[in-house]
Amino acid sequence: MPDNGAIEIVNEPVAMRRARFVVAYDGAGFHGFAVNPNVDTVMGVLTESMSLITRHEVELVGAGRTDAGVHAWGQVISCDLPGNTVLSNL
Repeated sequence: MPDNGAIEIVNEPVAMRRARFVVAYDGAGFHGFAVNPNVDTVMGVLTESMSLITRHEVELVGAGRTDAGVHAWGQVISCDLPGNTVLSNL
């Protein structure tokens, strides 16, 4: 862990596995699903959170998207994760 308390992202080669997640969210505080620079988006927050937890750069793929302020139930996302990731921690 770096001296400033931030979690270090490690991008060394590891066995990966593809994971699918079905998510629901209240989109009231977000500017839509897809990543958009300088504003909070659902995918942006999920990507940042999953990268911090796994300590690897995570690239999410969404099966759909929503506009600003729109809620979702059953939104499907997928990503490749290090093979040793405990999915229940996500």
